[in-house]
Amino acid sequence: MMSTPQLSLVFMTKHVFFKHRDNRLFPAWSYACGLALTQVVPSTLEALLFCIPVYFMVNFERTAGHFFTFLLVAWSCSNCLAGLFRLIAFSTPSLLVGNPVTGLVILILVITNGFSIVYPDIPKYIVWIYYINPLAWTVRAVSINELMSPQWQFPGPPAGGGMTQGEFALSVFGMSTNTIFIWMSVVFSWVFLLIFTILGALALTITDPPKPRPTIAAEEGKEEVKRSVFSTVGRMASMTSRAVSALSSRHSNASGNLETLTSIELQALPAKHVIIPFTPITLVCRGIEYYVPDPAKGKGSGRGIVKGTGDAELDGKLQLLHDISLVAEPGRLMALMGGSGAGKTTLMDVICGRKTVGVIRGDILVNGHPKDQATWSRVVGYVEQTDIHSAPVTVRESLLFSARLRLEESVSYDQVKSIVEETLLMVELDRIAGRVVGGDGSGISIEQRKRLSIAVELVANPSVVFMDEPTSGLDARAAAIVMRAVRNVADSQRTVMVTIHQPSLEIFESFDAMVLLQRGGRLTYFGDLGYESSTLVAYLEAQPGVEPIRPGYNPATWMLEVTGGSMSTTFKDAGQDFPTLYKASSLYQANETHAAHVMAVGAETHRPLSLSSQFAVSHAMQRRWLIRKFCKMYWYLPEYNMTRIMLTVVISLVYGATYFDQGRIPTDGSLNVARVQNVSGLIFSMSMFLGMFNCMSIMPFISAERTVFYRERAAAMYAPGPYTLATSIAEIPYLLIQTVIMAAISYWMVGFDPVAWKFFYFLLMFGLSLTMYTLFGQFLIYLTPNQLLAMLLAAAFNQLWAIFNGFLMPYPSIGQGWKWMNRISPSTWSLYGLTCSQLCDQDVPMADLAGQETTVSAFVEEYFGWEYGFIWWCALILLAYCIFFRTASVILLSRVNFLKR
Repeated sequence: MMSTPQLSLVFMTKHVFFKHRDNRLFPAWSYACGLALTQVVPSTLEALLFCIPVYFMVNFERTAGHFFTFLLVAWSCSNCLAGLFRLIAFSTPSLLVGNPVTGLVILILVITNGFSIVYPDIPKYIVWIYYINPLAWTVRAVSINELMSPQWQFPGPPAGGGMTQGEFALSVFGMSTNTIFIWMSVVFSWVFLLIFTILGALALTITDPPKPRPTIAAEEGKEEVKRSVFSTVGRMASMTSRAVSALSSRHSNASGNLETLTSIELQALPAKHVIIPFTPITLVCRGIEYYVPDPAKGKGSGRGIVKGTGDAELDGKLQLLHDISLVAEPGRLMALMGGSGAGKTTLMDVICGRKTVGVIRGDILVNGHPKDQATWSRVVGYVEQTDIHSAPVTVRESLLFSARLRLEESVSYDQVKSIVEETLLMVELDRIAGRVVGGDGSGISIEQRKRLSIAVELVANPSVVFMDEPTSGLDARAAAIVMRAVRNVADSQRTVMVTIHQPSLEIFESFDAMVLLQRGGRLTYFGDLGYESSTLVAYLEAQPGVEPIRPGYNPATWMLEVTGGSMSTTFKDAGQDFPTLYKASSLYQANETHAAHVMAVGAETHRPLSLSSQFAVSHAMQRRWLIRKFCKMYWYLPEYNMTRIMLTVVISLVYGATYFDQGRIPTDGSLNVARVQNVSGLIFSMSMFLGMFNCMSIMPFISAERTVFYRERAAAMYAPGPYTLATSIAEIPYLLIQTVIMAAISYWMVGFDPVAWKFFYFLLMFGLSLTMYTLFGQFLIYLTPNQLLAMLLAAAFNQLWAIFNGFLMPYPSIGQGWKWMNRISPSTWSLYGLTCSQLCDQDVPMADLAGQETTVSAFVEEYFGWEYGFIWWCALILLAYCIFFRTASVILLSRVNFLKR
């Protein structure tokens, strides 16, 4: 199990390999061999860390030869299984498919390794799997290595016919006593590693990654060619023109004195449009500074590090923003520009309140009043540079979900739907509204995802919209569509600020004002652009050493080149300290005067923003819409749900075929310990491996959704409690299906007791066990910063639970200092309840380990320490674990944020 993270490791780098392969950098076999060779060193460390404590704490034969043989066998098996899991990763398209396939393979390896069902009882039609099973060879090798050692060479029980205790134990499991099988196991592991590597190279050669979609759909590209880049004739003209004309006379002025829209003014809009009143906001930032811990920890050049201020909170920190002041007003589209490393996104994150580390100094005022983050997050829409969306939902459903949870409950559902449809028209997504968003090359195009990011924020009716490089990665046509949508947002009298990197001339001319930052987070320019950027050009050309712009040249490119914001290709860097020049300019004084005036007017005419609650809707509404969202997401995820359902059918048939009729208790006196071992081994593997299969399968989905959760939580859409409840409820139908399939197939094929209450008890316990493992998988994702670490912890915990749950080592045999591990292992109680319900009420005679006659119930109670009267407590304990993992998930989502900004 400790080799299963190889699956995630391969998928983390697989897309890079395909890119390199397609560019003929190297062949598939070199990549596959490279991964196999690099695994040798970490597998050696893993083998040492595992084998040394286990070997000596268990008190295996303490001779150098036996120990190093044990270490060699375990190390060889680890590398072999790592190769098998890499082969699965090479052959499957995604983790949603790879994880279930891995779970099925692990199950087959475990139930045919000769321990959970002894070799003589494996049906003849599948015994061939035993001979090619790396685990079977390893189990046989370590068993022979230990049981043929001197400490086991004492007389066995009378039933052994003169065999030693070690020989008798091997014969019970149908194993040979010939030590040649130890070395055959080592050779087998390395030969199969070579085979798995060759098959992996072949799989990488013949498979291809998902095809990337174009940045703009072909049908939209044809229409876009016919359009003017900034056509004023569009479907939104009729919706906005009358509103702007009705509002501009009263609400737009230089001071930014804007009030909440009144019902009389809203009547100027077409009747078919639903308009939700919002409060236009004038934003003033004064002296913004931002400091973060020194990433070099004092070992770097020291540039930008704060020293000698006497302020313990700042000394030793790296300053990223220096004294930034600006004013953003409704109806004006403001660009935030600068070269790489200038701090554009940092400034936007600081203003939005999205930073999770560092120290912020300065004033941020909203309509003349200090910003309150709780209310600010409700009136701000933040379109991040990375388009983060739930993949298995449609475009329209994404907007409905955002609108319903971010608009007040007083807004009816019909109004919400109307707002969504109007927003779809505004951002020109109406033609693809029913298409699934998708991801990893599927679903909508890159440019459509960018417009969806904008639309998700617009339906919330924000007063202020921030956009971080909305045209990044788009071609000219796609960028034109996005910027037309951005312009529409500004024209609706909202305050809009957009970070943008080297825009085209047409896009740059669409902005009204600009904030220009220099590397190191210093302000170079803040002010209007003017007609054809005349104001900006006049200001910069007036500075010493600045080369005048040439006719027809892009002012944005010229501006960055002369100020040192980008590499000089046409115009030379003026070499001036532009932030200092700006501070000494009349423009700076005018901006300060204007900011003071706006602050005074805003404080006088507006009250501080206030909201009645933290969230726009009640917890009941949050629960209803989150459950609706996740249920639809699961419906749109056949790759996940149908895979696990079909694999549950396959696993059930594998169990039924492997343990066929093993659960039936013979009454003819032939019952022995091996038969009881088979029943316990069946329940042990059933209760653990399908559970771990669910645990691993859900991790990729929950990991992707956690990123969406961080974005939506920052927007104050819902609380963690309703969110975790929804993820649980959406799982219930599929968990029930899995439980019913397993019980309907395996219970009867295995030949368990055909008693009604026992069958339904099996349903209950198996369903609780599956639920517990599924919730455990979600809990680990919320507990850890990444999926790979979560999978490692899942494998580690599963190993511990397998060791201490009472099957590999019965509870009475566990050392006194370790019995608590048995009691805190969740799988203890599923194994306890399910096995005890089948065996603990059976008074059928049998022979125990010493060959003495006893009954099944007496043997189970003496050997395993299980009591029949405790089986219903086992169900309650499993339910308690489900509640614990769910409650812990809520706490983690509330208190822990692995998104560092």
